[in-house]
Amino acid sequence: MWKKVLIAVICLLSSLSVSYMYFKDDNHNLSASTNKYNAGGNITGRINIAPSNLNVNNLEYQKGDQILLGSINPELNEPIVLQLMKKTTYTNYNCSVAPSKGNLANFKNTCTQPEAITGWLALTTKSVAHPTTGIEMTDYINGFAAYNLSNLCVEMAQLNDMIKNNQRDYRIMTYPNLGEIVTYLETGAANTSNIPATYSVINELYNKRGLYVHSAHFTTNILQSPKDLAFYEKAWTGTFYVEPRTTGKYINAYVSEDGTSPRYLSQTEHTGLEETGLQYALRPFADVDVRKVVFSVSAGTDAGVGIVNIPTLASDYTALYRDSVGSPMKLRIENEELTNTTVLNRIENKSNAAVNKVIANRTVYLDAYAQSGEERLSGEDDSVGIYTVSALIFNEDGDFVYYKPLETAKGNAKYALDLTGIPAGNYKIGIVNEAYNENSTAP
Repeated sequence: MWKKVLIAVICLLSSLSVSYMYFKDDNHNLSASTNKYNAGGNITGRINIAPSNLNVNNLEYQKGDQILLGSINPELNEPIVLQLMKKTTYTNYNCSVAPSKGNLANFKNTCTQPEAITGWLALTTKSVAHPTTGIEMTDYINGFAAYNLSNLCVEMAQLNDMIKNNQRDYRIMTYPNLGEIVTYLETGAANTSNIPATYSVINELYNKRGLYVHSAHFTTNILQSPKDLAFYEKAWTGTFYVEPRTTGKYINAYVSEDGTSPRYLSQTEHTGLEETGLQYALRPFADVDVRKVVFSVSAGTDAGVGIVNIPTLASDYTALYRDSVGSPMKLRIENEELTNTTVLNRIENKSNAAVNKVIANRTVYLDAYAQSGEERLSGEDDSVGIYTVSALIFNEDGDFVYYKPLETAKGNAKYALDLTGIPAGNYKIGIVNEAYNENSTAP
């Protein structure tokens, strides 16, 4: 299991042509170096912030990309994975007071922050629990259960405690878009019903960051489609049932396997929940801000070079969770101190001569400065990330094609880059100084 990590940013790029017909003299054959990092093989990768001197293709995160958290899925005992669904920019967030019936328009106008957030709505790719509602019969009103009395609320509180304790995860969490929630409450029957209790769920998230179960993102047609919400099983969602015979309290509804949402449980089904132990998946969402992420790659499978595959969602997908491509990626967030101190000067051979061509499957040396040290990683253990120089390699078209950790950062030095596995061609090489820890999945 991975632990936690931190990274710097791409620095100066140098060009290198790899060929099969350069350096005829055996004295110039460069010896291979030993790589102790298990970051090679076919990996998924994405550049989010490009170097200033290079145009990068497929830049920035896209719908369907999967990102890793360091927090562990309590049901599966593996890192939680979030799948990006929709990117929006908004200023209605982190309000000082919760919305209430009768002040929605005023709330929307006054709950405005000076700095806009660009956040991604994301859903977990797997269930994190299978709770029942956990409501006693005496708690029902006309057969419908209040959200804040359900096991959904209990499970979410426990998950968010875990997220907050893992500070690496928590720093990419951002505030939800209250403008969308208010828009939902202003429309349809929700605006005319007697719904004082509907705000109990909103009060759980209006000024908080973390994982949530909430209806606004699911039930408003302009937000999502069934193919985005389709899942391999039914999944609980918190929403409120609106019709004249009810008080409008939140009930436990669910998203069907085909993504249609919400499906309200009948009064008979609710009445029998405790007896039947009705359990659906808990598949929470989060709003995440990845603007400071430089790049991300998935876990490697061997000690060679990482061959990067860029995830691309087909336009004719039918279920987002199933049809997206690539593996979950670990995010590398910029550390400005390391960014400002990392410099790549030139590429050299073993004789310390500058080169821009080299025989394939040999080793070159990157003359660079990278600050040495380590980063204490937050969480439940005392693990650290060791500052490590890694190479990010682009082809002449601007595609991110290879990734490879090289050596522990050691100030002004020559860092060996073994080119084994990289075919003939023209490339640009960038370096990062990252707090490397293969046992971490956290941003």
